[in-house]
Amino acid sequence: PGRTLSESLEILRDMVDEGHIDPDLFELFEREKLYLHYARRHLAPDQIDEAHQADLEELTASQTERGIPGRWT
Repeated sequence: PGRTLSESLEILRDMVDEGHIDPDLFELFEREKLYLHYARRHLAPDQIDEAHQADLEELTASQTERGIPGRWT
């Protein structure tokens, strides 16, 4: 099975700590919640754990209102 969104973000944070990913770029990625766009389009619903479910639902509602298609719309 694929990793959950929280597990994936933790792996990326470890990669920042080890110098593999630019910390400023990752900070932007987290601050703007860009991972939710990826999750919405490419992850199975059971991979999006409770820690991120409310944020994803908010993003989905916002994009649906603006006519932006996603995986589940």
